[in-house]
Amino acid sequence: MKRGHVPVPVAFFVLGLVVIALILAAFVIVPRYIEDSKNNTNSTTSSGGSGQMQQDNNNDETQEIECGLTNAYWKKGPQTLGVLHENDEVELVLLGENCTGKEVTFTVLRNTGEEASGQPDKTIFNSGQAVSSWTVESGEVFGYYFKAQVEEDSLTFIGPLMGLNFVMNLTQCEDNIDNDNDGLPDWLDPGCFYSDNLQEQGESEFSEEFVAYSWSDHALTEGIENIVPFYWLRGNNIGAFGSNQVAQEAKEATDAMPQGEKAIFIWNDLARDINTNDLDVVINSQGETQGHTTQGGNFVPYRDVWWENGRADVKNQINSFFEEYKQIGGEVDVIILDVEVGMSNWALNNIANTKYESSLDDQNRIDYYLAIQNDPRYSEIQQELSFSDILYVANYLDFRNTAHEYDYLEWNELMYDRLSEFYKESIYNPIKSNYPSIRLNEYNHHYWSDDFPVPDRNGHPIYLRGDGTHTGTYQTRAIYGQGGNVYGGRPPEGVDDYPYTKFNSFRYHVNQIRSVALSSDVPFAPWISHKGWQDSILRDNDYYQELIYHTVLTNLGYFLYWNPPNAIIPADQEDDQLVSNLLKKSDKLIGYSGKNTLVSDISEWTDDYVLSGMESGGRKVWRLTFEGDINVDEGEDLTFSTNDFEIAFPEGVIYESQYSSQGYWVIQPLDKSPIISEI
Repeated sequence: MKRGHVPVPVAFFVLGLVVIALILAAFVIVPRYIEDSKNNTNSTTSSGGSGQMQQDNNNDETQEIECGLTNAYWKKGPQTLGVLHENDEVELVLLGENCTGKEVTFTVLRNTGEEASGQPDKTIFNSGQAVSSWTVESGEVFGYYFKAQVEEDSLTFIGPLMGLNFVMNLTQCEDNIDNDNDGLPDWLDPGCFYSDNLQEQGESEFSEEFVAYSWSDHALTEGIENIVPFYWLRGNNIGAFGSNQVAQEAKEATDAMPQGEKAIFIWNDLARDINTNDLDVVINSQGETQGHTTQGGNFVPYRDVWWENGRADVKNQINSFFEEYKQIGGEVDVIILDVEVGMSNWALNNIANTKYESSLDDQNRIDYYLAIQNDPRYSEIQQELSFSDILYVANYLDFRNTAHEYDYLEWNELMYDRLSEFYKESIYNPIKSNYPSIRLNEYNHHYWSDDFPVPDRNGHPIYLRGDGTHTGTYQTRAIYGQGGNVYGGRPPEGVDDYPYTKFNSFRYHVNQIRSVALSSDVPFAPWISHKGWQDSILRDNDYYQELIYHTVLTNLGYFLYWNPPNAIIPADQEDDQLVSNLLKKSDKLIGYSGKNTLVSDISEWTDDYVLSGMESGGRKVWRLTFEGDINVDEGEDLTFSTNDFEIAFPEGVIYESQYSSQGYWVIQPLDKSPIISEI
């Protein structure tokens, strides 16, 4: 810190400053802090930077010199240690002067401040040192330090923090000096890659927690950290028991949820009337209902794409329930919608198949489209489209390699926007009027951009038309690991073939998330499945864990966790505990306010690695995931070599993880960046 000019003060003020400076100087001894709680009127000095403590009593040689602690370190055999390894038996050494015969209590602590298991025995100072032994724990811990106490003299000495399985440079991290002039001694100084050891000066961890709101109930996830089961608000229950009883039930459920994380789930059974109201039908210019006559002679009205009555019904239901819920003191922070209806060509084709017998005669499907186009209300839709014939949408496959090849994408984008507005009017606004700070999302409503060209799961280049949408306050995207035509007939842009492999699926989903996050400033909350889901190619490998890590590093809002207990391979507590462990790991590494993703583009479709990063806690945190084999060189610059690339991290260190063997955590100073070159 710089010293400014001091005007001539009164003598006592000068003397006071000198005393304060001397006291502070006694604590600037690397790598420890010494506390003297004795009450006496004698001054304390440090001699030669050794940390020696002695009484100055007018140079009275007959005065007993007190024990002074000078240093502490870890040792194994004859070697002083700079790193700890699991299950090694190590020695803790405390050095001091005039301490012979003093009893010392050693306490080993994890970097989080928790006591480690199997503490060292007490020992006695002999020949200027006190030594005890300890066996290093096995498990996922960043590092350890120890506290040595001479209780008789009320002296405490803090030993250096040692990384578990990696060397940690803490020269500027624990010297009680503001090396980087940020106003805080130690906190975020160069070399301080981790925050849990930086609390000596009362400095904040700025901790935030990553959360997954889960599909299952408390029976499956009870007691598992970072997972909050949402309450299911069912339309069937409201119909059967009345809104008052359901509101009371919902309140009991949300009262048990953590503050700020009270979540209610609205599935399609509550909002299903939005597109199934019997009055919402296609009409002709005379106002007559249009429809299909089945082979059995029954007339089935065509569903329209305006949903005027259905929107009003759902709005009344939602508003009525949440007004009552609020009146009884119910709280809610997050609403998760999963309505999954629409007006896209895929949705209209499905309606035609299930209601209008298009599987028997495809002309029935064409008739449905034409009836929509001939409805007098269609003019408002036509004004938003660049083409005039709805059959470009209905028969999109017939128009490949023509000017109308992607008209179906334009239609779907417009319907997507209209659907979002319908949800906003009928669901989001009524809830927001009662809970202004509500966070809300709808399944698979998200943005896209041709700057980050990622097709949908079946290879359709959605990014060629429009920019997507969101409902409420968050985008969502499902990243479940299932197959699709993107791995077959419609590979990503610039790729001739994109086989359905584990790594390709992982990379595709990473790129989906990146496209969502980079195409809009709206935060996102992706849906993930439980690891064992039978339709996921990631179910039996560590790319599942890698996908979660890379998603977290792309400015995640929160996860929506689909863990149904009734799937063919049902979710279990092992699946949920894995998600919890991954989120807790993410909390430790990047769970700090002010974090900022370093992801700026999608990953190349043919690269044999994926790298995501984030600035958080005053350093860069990277996750490197690889395909096939990888070589690691922990020389001057930490370097990874895949089959095709060399990725170097100047001044980077590995933070090992027990949850996945397909990737590495790398921590790097803010002023350094990876260097990537092709082999």
